[in-house]
Amino acid sequence: KVGTFCQYDNPCSLSSSICHNQGTCVSSNTDPPISSCLCREEFTGIYCDILKESDPCASNPCQTRGYCALSTSNKTYTCVCQENFIGEKCERNNPCLSSPCLNQGICQANWNSTDTWFNCRCVGTYTGNRCETSMLNPCGGLCMNGSPCNNGVCICPAQYTGTFCGFDNPCYNQICRNDGICSVISNTTSVSFTCTCSSLYTGQYCEIPLNIQMNGSCLVECMNNGSCINGMCMCTSQYIGPSCQYENPCIQNNPCLNDGTCFGRYNTNGTLSTQCFCLQGFTGSYCEATLCSSTSCNGGICTATQNSIVCVCPIGKFGDHCQVILFL
Repeated sequence: KVGTFCQYDNPCSLSSSICHNQGTCVSSNTDPPISSCLCREEFTGIYCDILKESDPCASNPCQTRGYCALSTSNKTYTCVCQENFIGEKCERNNPCLSSPCLNQGICQANWNSTDTWFNCRCVGTYTGNRCETSMLNPCGGLCMNGSPCNNGVCICPAQYTGTFCGFDNPCYNQICRNDGICSVISNTTSVSFTCTCSSLYTGQYCEIPLNIQMNGSCLVECMNNGSCINGMCMCTSQYIGPSCQYENPCIQNNPCLNDGTCFGRYNTNGTLSTQCFCLQGFTGSYCEATLCSSTSCNGGICTATQNSIVCVCPIGKFGDHCQVILFL
């Protein structure tokens, strides 16, 4: 009984099921008495029949692949995944795990309801889906005269030669006569050539017919201190011709400027001519032109090779002549 004079039946005893979900019925000591339910922590409502909003992390939505972080309202969560996993619930493998981005590119993992993928955010002068391509010449910016770079090697047009295609190819214009084979000899600072002659000719350009007797002596007299060797006249540097009979035209009239090297030539029609090979930094038929000027590299440092230039670009520019501004 309850009430001021215990005149009322306890309403909690009238029904054992008034409070649901193991809630406890409590009666007030008033006239008439009022019953209420004391609910367990996870329930609410007059009869404890309403489930309170539960902890969203309680069901371990991130599995064992990440940490479940509650929002400030405790109503939502975010999975902070381990490095190997991505996804709303860390349910997907991270496509960046294999480090697909090259040249220090930053990999960004993405996903949707059906797929995962990655994007590379490239740094410096690299570009491409995987930052695999340098916006500078991949040969170090040293390939000249329009030569492309292939696997780190400069592929020279036919008229140029050298490691970086910076030299005129002396073999380009069929400098060797009478079916002689021209071979280029070059290093990083100079270029020259040699002619491999057939058995019937000799000379620097295979321009001299070999009048060889069986005993190896020369049919003609070698003049001007020339020597007869294996049936041909070997001339000193001051003379040219089949019997060393002509003065080297470079002696009296050297047309090569800026310390260029002059080569005297005896032509098959009997005429004499000269050819100039230029020192690094000069070009032209007579080495009369310089390669570097104040505007050659657009603010970069200009270095001349035999027939072209190499530009070392300042920060923020690239290209053969530092003509392209790089926006980082």
